[in-house]
Amino acid sequence: MLLTEYVVGRHRQEGGKDRILCLIVQSVLPTDCKAGRAELVPKLARQDLVLEFVDNNEPVEWLKFPDLPRDVIEAFQEGQSIPVVDVSDNSYVVAKIDLGLPPDAMAMRK
Repeated sequence: MLLTEYVVGRHRQEGGKDRILCLIVQSVLPTDCKAGRAELVPKLARQDLVLEFVDNNEPVEWLKFPDLPRDVIEAFQEGQSIPVVDVSDNSYVVAKIDLGLPPDAMAMRK
């Protein structure tokens, strides 16, 4: 499902830099399956986030967040996990991009 509306929750830190808190949606998170993979998908001049949802270890649904803001893309590329919160029922899933690195490689990356 292509999402046409989502909000990026941010917290303004000292020095004016924003910290990404979450992505906020309404009435779209599936309640009958689990979150699977999350991927950044390049599309010409933008990047989209695609969240997969699985049932019995099989992909059954996908949510696409089009045209992510640059700071959100950078947060994912730095290995940050970002919750996706559905305000209709306060449910959430955590999106984390698999960077294809060994588990300790992120600690060595500077």
